[in-house]
Formats: sequence, C-alpha cells, structure tokens
Amino acid sequence: MKKINYSIVVLIISLTLILFVKIYPFINMIISSFYESNGFELGKFVGLDNYIRVINDSDFFLLFKNTLLFSLYVPIQLIICLNIANFLYMSKHKNILIKFLILIPLFLSSTIVSVVYGFLFSYDGPINSFFSNIITNFENILWLSKPKFSIPIIIICIIWMNIGWQTYIYLGAMKSINKNIFLAAKIDGANLLKRLFLLYSNIKPTVLFSFVTNILWSFTCLFPFIHVLTKGGPGYDTTTIDYMIYLKGFITNDFGFACALAIIVIIIILIIYFISRKIVYGKDGRYNNEKII
Repeated sequence: MKKINYSIVVLIISLTLILFVKIYPFINMIISSFYESNGFELGKFVGLDNYIRVINDSDFFLLFKNTLLFSLYVPIQLIICLNIANFLYMSKHKNILIKFLILIPLFLSSTIVSVVYGFLFSYDGPINSFFSNIITNFENILWLSKPKFSIPIIIICIIWMNIGWQTYIYLGAMKSINKNIFLAAKIDGANLLKRLFLLYSNIKPTVLFSFVTNILWSFTCLFPFIHVLTKGGPGYDTTTIDYMIYLKGFITNDFGFACALAIIVIIIILIIYFISRKIVYGKDGRYNNEKII
C-alpha cells in the first residue's frame, strides 16, 4: 500500500485556505471596485467612476488627515519601545517582571482594550473622578466626544496595546548583534552616544519592518478602536479610512465605493513601503552591515 505524503496534504489544505480566504476576496474586491455593488451581486459597470468619486469626495482628505494623525503613534511608539528594549538589552539583570508586564496587552484583543479605555474616559469614569477629587469645581469632561482629547486617547490606547511585541522585536534584533562590535568601539574611544547610534544602526532592517508594519496597521486596523470609542464622531472628525470602508460597505451598502477606497489604501501603503525601503537600503536595494560597522 502506497504511503500518504502528509506534507503534500497539509500544503494543499493551506493553499486552498489561502485561495478562498485571501486571494479570492482580493480579486473580488478589485472587480467590485469597477461596478455598482451592494456586496452580494454586481450591478452596472461604471469603470473608474468609483475611484473618481473617492478622490472628488470632500471627506476623503479629512479621512486621510485623520489617519495620518493616528499614525503619529508610530514614531512615538518606536522611540518608547527602542528605549525599553535598549534598557533590557544593556541591563545586567533579567528583569523578568518588566518583560512580563509589557507583554500583558498582547494577550488582550483590541476590542477589550478599547472597552477598558472607554470606561476609564467615560463621563462618570475613573479619570473624571480622579480630577474631581484633586481639582476644586472641576466639571466632568466628555473626553471621547471632543477630537482634541479623543485622538490622543486613542493613540495612547494603541501604543499601550502594541508596546510589548514591538519591544520584543527590537530586543531580539539587538541580541543578534555581535557584542564584540561594541567592545571594539569602546576600545576605539567611542562614547555612550556613539555606541547607541552603532546599536540602532545595526537594527535598521528591523526598524523598517516595524515602521512599515505599523503604518500598514494604522491604515487597516484602527476599526475596533474607532468603533468602540468614538464611532468616528463627532461627524467625521475621528473617522479613519478603514472605518469609512466599513461605513460605505456595510452601513450604506455602497460596496463599489468601499472597494475603490480599499484599493487606494493598498496603493498608498505600497508607496510608503517603497519609500521607506529606499531610505533604509539605498539605491542598490541591499542592506550592507559593513558600511555601518
């Protein structure tokens, strides 16, 4: 009896899942962007009209601006996580408690984190109660109803949620560096600042990966935070591009518009990726450690 090659079976199952879960929806999205569609059936072929409607929509640039505002968490998070990772890398202690604490948010879903922050910053929540106790005649603030407060709150929420796995990515990259490099730099008279620069220079590919991943995340994964905390309001003041895709596709049933907007987001992400890659890797497209060392 012929033996079954289980690796081939697993491969076929995996490719089938990828086909139906990833590739087919993507192709269907591209096709739907050229039609009037309600998400269930294609209507009239409209060509590039959906794309033109997206570009001409006065709210599109507001959505893009909002998304860029939320993307401010990326450099802030990068600086915080790099410094935590550097502290853990340079420390002579194991710091098990710190490593455990920064990983806690990783085990929580974005919806749960958003609900917790929604409770903290609610009208009768702990934050208002805290200020009421320390400030005389303090009037409770509708934190999540005012963009000047809600946008920073959401950014803090996102950073808190991502801080663990981002720190571990940088820490892993740092631990892969040969420590003799820093010893040689110290012998040559390099001060602490120069040795830190040497450290960060050697993890440029990891920083690029983190930067691009988080930019992609900010364009595609803010939905649960916005939906739970502000519903995109007031008006469209905290509505991001991915939340508008949801509103157009599943609330107003303008699926063709939503698909066109999603394709534009993909193009924007690709542009950001190639620009970032060009900055880090240079013209030859290769990262050369020798140039840095």
